[in-house]
Amino acid sequence: RPMPENYQKHRQTGVTATTAGQVIQMAPYAPKVFGLEVDRTAGTSAWAVDLEVSIDPEIATPNWTSLGTHNSTTGDGKITWFVDKPALAMRYKPTTVGSGNTLAITIVAVT
Repeated sequence: RPMPENYQKHRQTGVTATTAGQVIQMAPYAPKVFGLEVDRTAGTSAWAVDLEVSIDPEIATPNWTSLGTHNSTTGDGKITWFVDKPALAMRYKPTTVGSGNTLAITIVAVT
């Protein structure tokens, strides 16, 4: 089944630190459905990643809010969905990357 016409997707591999990922602009659309998938490609320690969104990405210091967290308890390779919060930009933000871990993180937003 093809993806809807209005969506944004970003995948980053080799994540080993708690640094926020690339900002994905979604204007002029304001998606309300977001997915976060995390695969631990190396290591065995716990990990946690937030999906953050903003409604003011055009300003010098945007305000970010977390829609929720996906973590190693939820499971590697699983998708966590967040809904009902329109936004104009998104990014991932690892809050825990356990010792020796490497993550591959995919985020998607659908209108």
